[in-house]
Amino acid sequence: MGNCWPSKPRETKQQQKMPYHRLERSSATNKSSHETHNYAVYNTHSRQPTSASSEKLPHLSVQSSKTGNREYPPMYKYDLNSQRNNSPNKQPPNPAVTRSRSVTVPERTILPDRHTVTEIDSDKPTSKLTNNFILETRNVKPMQLRYSDLKGYAETLEALVKLESEYEKKSIESLNAKNIVVRWDIKSKYQGYVYFRPLEVDNTEMDFTIGQRYRITPVSSEVPGKSIEGELIQIPDDFTTDYCLCVRGAVTNFSEHNKVNIEALWNGISFERMCDSLKIIKSGSISSNLRDCLCGKRMNFSAHLTRPLPKEYTTPGVDHLDDTQKRAIQLGLDSMFCLIQGPPGSGKTTTSACLIYHLNRITGAKVIAVAPSNLAVDKLCSRVAETGLNVVRLCAPTRERLSACLEELTVHRKAQELVPELFNLQAKKDRGELKSSSEMGQYLKLKRSIEIRVLQEADVICCTCVMAADRRLYSIEFTNVLIDECGQALEPECLIPISRDVSRLILVGDQCQLGPVVHCPEAAKAGLDRSLFQRFCTLGAPLVRLEIQYRMHPELSRFPSRMFYDNQIRNGVRASERTDCCLPFWPNPNKPTFFYLVRSEEQRARNGLSYLNRREAQVVKSIILRLIEAGVRRNSIGVIAPYDGQKTYLVGQLGDLANGPNENVEISTVDGYQGREKDYIILSCVRSNQKRNMGFLKDPRRLNVALTRARYGLILIGDPNTLSKDPLWYELLRFYHEQNLLVEGPLKQLRRATMTLLKPRIPYAYKPRTDWLA
Repeated sequence: MGNCWPSKPRETKQQQKMPYHRLERSSATNKSSHETHNYAVYNTHSRQPTSASSEKLPHLSVQSSKTGNREYPPMYKYDLNSQRNNSPNKQPPNPAVTRSRSVTVPERTILPDRHTVTEIDSDKPTSKLTNNFILETRNVKPMQLRYSDLKGYAETLEALVKLESEYEKKSIESLNAKNIVVRWDIKSKYQGYVYFRPLEVDNTEMDFTIGQRYRITPVSSEVPGKSIEGELIQIPDDFTTDYCLCVRGAVTNFSEHNKVNIEALWNGISFERMCDSLKIIKSGSISSNLRDCLCGKRMNFSAHLTRPLPKEYTTPGVDHLDDTQKRAIQLGLDSMFCLIQGPPGSGKTTTSACLIYHLNRITGAKVIAVAPSNLAVDKLCSRVAETGLNVVRLCAPTRERLSACLEELTVHRKAQELVPELFNLQAKKDRGELKSSSEMGQYLKLKRSIEIRVLQEADVICCTCVMAADRRLYSIEFTNVLIDECGQALEPECLIPISRDVSRLILVGDQCQLGPVVHCPEAAKAGLDRSLFQRFCTLGAPLVRLEIQYRMHPELSRFPSRMFYDNQIRNGVRASERTDCCLPFWPNPNKPTFFYLVRSEEQRARNGLSYLNRREAQVVKSIILRLIEAGVRRNSIGVIAPYDGQKTYLVGQLGDLANGPNENVEISTVDGYQGREKDYIILSCVRSNQKRNMGFLKDPRRLNVALTRARYGLILIGDPNTLSKDPLWYELLRFYHEQNLLVEGPLKQLRRATMTLLKPRIPYAYKPRTDWLA
């Protein structure tokens, strides 16, 4: 697959016998200092890394492992000395999902959706929280490619899950927002809502997550020690909407206090469910085939179907499938276990929906489709529903009240349609009118029984990985599991649905895009930050890669295809289908992209935990206005700010246009845009400094995601002098420079930039290999 991973020179025979997570320490002691700073991007199709190339990512180190005569690709691990992982918000880590402040921002979390991002760059000091925690951590066993038995496998992962859980708990409990001005909306004696504006909390370390619980304490001394708890049910969806907490209890005692302190409350249910699934696996109560897969002993299992496979895989609601999509569907039906790699814009969701449809129709068995985030689940659920299958969206209570376009598919809505009495009881509960324990008990008993009935009658159940352990699924049998966006999920997270002893497992993802988020550096170093998808890729599991992209203008796909996917990605759209003739400022009308040179020193954000670049923000605003003047719709424009500090600053800069042309312009981080697209993307690179430090911008997966979100046009803004230090960024800048697309000057009079790119000491190397695709 793509060559988006760094690697080190081949290890010695002594190193080959070590667990791959320890090789970095061994090799570092035997190399000169400059040797340990070299890396080569390797091709995951091949069993060997490419030649060494360019400067090593400072936060990554790489190891290889051999078994017998087979060599497996290097696996990347975090360097403990750098204390960072690939995501945006600074230390201390904050497990709240990064906010996307715009009209179009989706809900990104469901209790307990834990896919959050932190912004810890290798060129910054480590926080006291991190240092102290590392001193307290116990020794943990590293993750392996293969395991001798399930007991060792489960114990290794369980220790790492607990390590991450403890670290995240300390991180959350250390965060608070003080003296926040709020507005109360009392609905009844025991229920109300608390609203506060985004600007009240933008300068704090806190992020706010849908479904997360918070403690609200009045600042007034009139109620010392008293507080009330609530859960977040609304995040700002434009520049005027407020945050909203739903609180239950004696709300009338607090409604007169308009200044409060807000504390995040720890909720470890996701980690508890991971540990529970590991205990099930440890007990051995899963099939021998699944056991062999998880231990890495055997990866090929043929399915025994009682009905012949269709020839064309015709699916209701799907007009066309290309050859690679058909191969992926066939592999999913033929095999009891397989991987499907979906590069950006390749129709991964459509392929998954078609595969689910034919699995249900051919086997007659229920399918559970899961993903690590609600955004991915909603997208897949909507697509599967278009095939005509009976789809049920299982979600947490908070999510039930928020779903709009998918509300008719949720289990609670289907239950209410089945038994109208349930709707009346739900309304009474929301108004706080179910006061007696008998009334509440009657309501809960009826609700659960009807919801279980709805789930039993479903063809497909869609939920997050964590929700797959919901009690309502205990009595329901399902043998087919499809995990979407598997590359972003922690391995223990994927085990939650797998532990149901499924007979068929399909993993869909892309190891060349963003991986799992791990906050604890020690857990990341031990291997928790490597996904199950990546491990199985390394082990040579049956895999099909989708090779035709339908999103980007052909010129926009050239560089990502060459650098990340062996130059094997073909275009399913013509240039004429992705050309807007109204835009006047492209340097080359046939190539809707350019890199705008901005030399402006980066600055620390106000909270000292992130970065911003004011000059780049001004350019972003000018480009947005220019696009709008040319007739581009506001909700077709997206801004990617790799750093949370830049995102917050951009929100402030564009806020004066909230009711004007940019009210739907979405500003988010790279993580916030994975799996999504916009017609036009503006990327602000932010980093510009004399030391040429780039932080996590060096992560090739992060660059891949940022470059592949746009459909019609892509504009990059940054300082080539800083960015060209990294070999991959140098190749990107050279790509633009050679096509006269590295420009400067006024937007109405762009001219080719007069500068010389500083070539890295060790060049970028690329060797395509595709000989182990299924």
